[in-house]
Amino acid sequence: MSKLEKTFVILYGSQKAGTTWLHRTLDQSEQFFGGYVKEWRFWPFYFSSPRAQAKHISEIEAKLASTKEKKRAHLQRLLAYADPEGFLKQITEQALERLNARILADFSPATGFRCAQNIPEIQQLMHGYGLDTKALWLIRDPVSRLLSSMTMQMKGGTLGHGDMTDKDPDQDYIRHVLENAAQSLLFNQTRIDLIWDELMGLDVPAQVHHFDDLFSQSSVDQVTAFLGMESVPPFEQNPNKGQELFVSNDNKCFVARELAPTYRFFVNKMGSEWLPESWRQLMAYL
Repeated sequence: MSKLEKTFVILYGSQKAGTTWLHRTLDQSEQFFGGYVKEWRFWPFYFSSPRAQAKHISEIEAKLASTKEKKRAHLQRLLAYADPEGFLKQITEQALERLNARILADFSPATGFRCAQNIPEIQQLMHGYGLDTKALWLIRDPVSRLLSSMTMQMKGGTLGHGDMTDKDPDQDYIRHVLENAAQSLLFNQTRIDLIWDELMGLDVPAQVHHFDDLFSQSSVDQVTAFLGMESVPPFEQNPNKGQELFVSNDNKCFVARELAPTYRFFVNKMGSEWLPESWRQLMAYL
């Protein structure tokens, strides 16, 4: 097998758009190699200034000192940050040495948002190590994605105020959180319209999948065919299923209006028929 018959896959997406499920599905195959962890979170560090890199390293060291959760992932990232070039050489060599592996993949959801302008450099780097580059983009209805991500953060205690998933949560507090989210990275990563043209204009083969249609054998077959892998069965569980944040219609209307530019962008760019039913339902709040 020649080197360039192997492919590096970079993921564009956001939290709660199906990235974990797709990773688990593809990871069932020996042809798929995800490295040391699903989310490398490497490229924003690699393209940062020395000052920003030092801050990244301090944050990882603090996490290692304060929590036992995800300790292996934090340690591996710290090692990668300590020697970025050495990390790239090692991870690509591991992919090339695996006889059955065809894919090396980084499924860090936010890479496309934080490093959109660096994708050509990533492609060039990987070509130098002997791998072609392809991209997968998973997108989800903006309101549903934002609320699902907020649910995850509230369950983890990062947004506070106890259990927001009961039948009668404090909607005034939820509005307060939503208003703050509208100015945050959490919100910006929902504005996929801001980077669509930039990413789609890159000279990197890419495939787009809607969250609504992702969890099927047909979609998995499309992904594996695009990547040049054998077909695999869909992973049995959708990690995004479960109790969601209960949000009043008034608050949904607020979020939809805040995200109106994203909805209008895709209607104008792709046509309303391109959008799944979930998008059209929430566009009714506009």
